[in-house]
Amino acid sequence: GDLFIAIDPGFFGDKDEFMKKVDALIEEIKNSKPAKGSKILIPGEIERMNMERYKREGIPIDQVLYHKLKEICERRGLDIKKYF
Repeated sequence: GDLFIAIDPGFFGDKDEFMKKVDALIEEIKNSKPAKGSKILIPGEIERMNMERYKREGIPIDQVLYHKLKEICERRGLDIKKYF
């Protein structure tokens, strides 16, 4: 299962100061030397990179799903190329 916890940084003190500390920590982590052949990423970074790529290139789908969608479009008299 998943667990999500929401924390109000203002509860611990000044929110802006907290965010500065978080930014400094992220910068320290990103400036660390990565293990050979790897890249240092922070939580959510892969998702942001994927979202940017999907906006440029579209969201990839497998061929099975594409053909099912194509069949649905054909039954409805729609041109799937209009949507892809």
